[in-house]
Amino acid sequence: MTAWHRTRRADLGLRVLGLSLCGLSGAAIAQLCAMRVGTGPSAVLPYALAALGYLGASAGSALALLGGRLFAPGAVSERWRRQPEPEPYVLRAAVPADLRPSPIWLQDLRPDAYRMPVVVAAIG
Repeated sequence: MTAWHRTRRADLGLRVLGLSLCGLSGAAIAQLCAMRVGTGPSAVLPYALAALGYLGASAGSALALLGGRLFAPGAVSERWRRQPEPEPYVLRAAVPADLRPSPIWLQDLRPDAYRMPVVVAAIG
């Protein structure tokens, strides 16, 4: 798949589209300010103009400022990357097999058991 947004022509086109969206939102907000708002069936038009003004200004400013860089991948912090889930650490010395808790039992009792080391003491 080609990266169409990395060309100079696409970058310029996206920026022009952003400026035209900003102009459209400015016209919608100017029309909204000039309207006489009342109640009744015609009260939907002011909301539509306000939504058009807000969305046009938001998307237009992003396109005008970033252009083709809007689609560039960003770095993800180590904190937000997917980490492999560690195995539960259970000390099984001196505990008979029938008295050992199963990992499912540990997760039911304490949902964060897979993060914390669990020490099982011998009974008796």
